[in-house]
Parts: sequence; C-alpha cells; structure tokens
Amino acid sequence: FNYCTKLTDITVPSATTEIEAYAFRYCSSLESIKLENVRTIGPFVFQNCSSLESIYAPHITIIPSFAFTSCTVLSKIEFSKDITSVGAYAFFACDLLEDFEITPSLKSLGIGVFSASGIESVVIEYGFTVIPERTFESCKKLSSVTLPSNIEEISSSAFTDCVLIKDVGELPGL
Repeated sequence: FNYCTKLTDITVPSATTEIEAYAFRYCSSLESIKLENVRTIGPFVFQNCSSLESIYAPHITIIPSFAFTSCTVLSKIEFSKDITSVGAYAFFACDLLEDFEITPSLKSLGIGVFSASGIESVVIEYGFTVIPERTFESCKKLSSVTLPSNIEEISSSAFTDCVLIKDVGELPGL
C-alpha cells in the first residue's frame, strides 16, 4: 500500500500479527488504523501519513525507527504499556502529538525520537536512565519536564531549541 494516496481506511484482519516496513508509507489520506492483534511493525511503516490522526495497537512493544515520522496530525496513540524500545526519529515532526508516557518498561530510545513534535510535557518514570541526543530537539511546545532520580545521562542536544522549558527540577546524580 506504499504511496496509496487515496486510501482513507483499512481493516487489518485479526489474523495479522506483523506489518512490514514501508507498508503504509505516504498513504496521505489514511486517517486512523486499528491494529488489534498486530505485535510487530517495521520501520517507516506509517511515515508521511499526513492525515493519520490516531493509532490503536495494544500489543506493540517495539516502535521501530521512522515508524510515524511526519504524521503531522497524529494526536492519539494507544500502544502496550510494556513498550521496551522506540527507534530513531519514530515520532519526528508529529506536530499534534502532545504526550507520550515513558514507563519503566522502556529500556531504549533512539536519537531524535520526538524531535520537532508537538510534545508539551514529559514525565520519565524511574528506571529510564539515558536521554539520547536530539530526543526532544526543537519541541517548540515542550514546557514541562519531569526526570527520575536515577537519570544518569542527558545528551547535550537532547533538549536543544526547546524554548518554553523553564524548570526541570532537581537533577540528582548529574
């Protein structure tokens, strides 16, 4: 379905457990998708789906690189609470994505995961220790950041050009 610009809706069969890389890339009219039983998605799977507003994927635990890059109206995402990894630039330029919960199950973030997105506040729960480079770079709406007491490393470019941040609280151990 790569580049199917007129595709607005799709029903993923319940037997489908994997969607490969690039499957819906540049489906610019696709508005929402439910991945009821899908457990694995590939890189670039929804890249540039500029009309995609919501995604429901309760069994996804790994979000690959560039999966939702430039989904400019994506505002509602529902994934498993047990996400373990989010790949590089997964939510880059998702202008309307305002929040994302970084839970203790998350062990790795790629670079630039939320760069230039609409993220407004970030709460990183205890257990996550490293914020990679460009993670929140150019998040013009980001104003609130809560970090866990066990944070070990914040890349020098992790919050570059986040002009609304006023306070990140205490940074123990840094």
